[in-house]
Amino acid sequence: MGDSAIRKWVEKAEEDWQGIERLQGGSLLPVADLVCFLAQQRVEKYLKSLIEKAGLPPPRTHELEDLLDWVVSDHEELESWRMGCKFLSQFAVAFRYPGKRASEDFAMRACEAAGRIRGLVRAILKLD
Repeated sequence: MGDSAIRKWVEKAEEDWQGIERLQGGSLLPVADLVCFLAQQRVEKYLKSLIEKAGLPPPRTHELEDLLDWVVSDHEELESWRMGCKFLSQFAVAFRYPGKRASEDFAMRACEAAGRIRGLVRAILKLD
């Protein structure tokens, strides 16, 4: 584990964001589920990049609060985003199947939370 593994997680996270940007051309409502999923995925991959930075293999989980637990002792500034992680975690699985639908408001909130967490992690990784 090292810079290469961290870079790969960051690259995958940014691919998720590029997907969101392409979907934001019009109303988010028809693609709100997908936007929320990609926002969750972006944060998951950024948190896994921090786990890699700590020299640990990232666990196979989509639960952002669990991933946050792995890194928050070294990066206490992320603790303030625990509720944001909880909000985003719901989009990892449940909204990918019939039955639940994300609203346009959820999609906007998911993008905002993912963007702010991205900024914090990129600052920690000294990428910006």
